[in-house]
Amino acid sequence: DDLSTWYLRRSRGRKDPAFFATLHEALIKTSRVVAPVMPYLSELLYLNLTRDSDGTEYSESVHLSDWPEAEELSDKEKSILRDMNVIREAASIGQAARKSLKIPVRQPLSRLAFSVKSGTLPEPELIEVLLSELNVKRFDLEILGEKSPNVFVASGAASVANFYLDISISEDLRLEGLLRGLERGIQGLRKKQGFKVGEMAELRWKSDDEDIKKILGMVNKGKTYLSSVKEDESASEILEIDGKKLLLSLIRK
Repeated sequence: DDLSTWYLRRSRGRKDPAFFATLHEALIKTSRVVAPVMPYLSELLYLNLTRDSDGTEYSESVHLSDWPEAEELSDKEKSILRDMNVIREAASIGQAARKSLKIPVRQPLSRLAFSVKSGTLPEPELIEVLLSELNVKRFDLEILGEKSPNVFVASGAASVANFYLDISISEDLRLEGLLRGLERGIQGLRKKQGFKVGEMAELRWKSDDEDIKKILGMVNKGKTYLSSVKEDESASEILEIDGKKLLLSLIRK
């Protein structure tokens, strides 16, 4: 569960050797651990992962390999794991807050902060992971203890003492949230029409909504693989974002 719902999801798009080495080691050890209860699947997984590029297998069978042994962690590794647990707890609190407040993750928020029971905050690069996970612009300690109807406050059960999330949405943030919804809709339309990753398309649209017109000029063409965006009466696919409707069409180039 940690590997699939956190590590792989957070590593989406990574192509560095360290990522593949970590994933390979984790899957090898997993195949050994589950071998007694999932003998055939573990064997298939293990043989595929230990086969050399020329098809040669390093081991005869997962059932003849050694059981994994726990490794002694360094103080630095223990610290990283401890900090990541703090980040994941804070992410869970933030996700639960968004759900209860009916604020979708695609809607950016301005700031958050949290205090840790140990008193020591995680390293800045790990806090950046949390900001990305919750789609929040910045970490701001000034929000701690702030009493405002626009600040959501919660307490953690394990490592996080208090969690603060500014839920006020400015006009710029509101439009950015609409833009993310539009870009997700474009990606969904690409998938529906069978576009390959990297295959360019021309986006045609029709809408009378002023907010929709604004965000159409802000679409990330590189992210959505669009060569151009133009208003056109021929647009026919209906998309609704926060109650706002528009028509879209994708034309292969």
